[in-house]
Amino acid sequence: MADADDALVYSWEFGTREQALLELSTPSYSVLTVNNSASSPLVPPPSTVPSDGSLDTVFDIIATVVSNRSQTISAQNLSAPQPFFPDDGAAADPASNGVAALIANFTGQSNSSIDFGSACQSQLDFLLTKVPRAENGALSHRVSQVQLWSDFVYMVPPFLAYYGVLTENTTLLGMAYDQIADY
Repeated sequence: MADADDALVYSWEFGTREQALLELSTPSYSVLTVNNSASSPLVPPPSTVPSDGSLDTVFDIIATVVSNRSQTISAQNLSAPQPFFPDDGAAADPASNGVAALIANFTGQSNSSIDFGSACQSQLDFLLTKVPRAENGALSHRVSQVQLWSDFVYMVPPFLAYYGVLTENTTLLGMAYDQIADY
């Protein structure tokens, strides 16, 4: 039987698989984990990797995504900023890989050939500067024209919110909330 990861083709399939694995195997890293502490409700996940290997598949998937991103940018001589999947017609779908990349960066998985932090920053910059917006400020799900798709709220706001928590950037947190409200 083929490995489930071999069937992944589209950017949203990679991101959704990463999110599902986080929610199932390592909920303390999931964007859906809620900290009920009144004194500090927005606490980053653990900065150390669990010894049980529960993040290994997520790290393998996102390493492939970021490595392929770098190769595509180099081969096509693309200028920054670029999403996790350059040339994807969707603006939102590539961002679904953002939480996994942020976790990889936060836990020190970057190395000389894979820079998760730079890939995350480029994805964020792409969303904020290259993606068209609706009149109400909602980021488009598509790159070529403004289109609002319901699955956007599972793709972009979790990335923005996670980025905001990890960097203590309340503007990004507010933007995540606003994007859901705008949709």
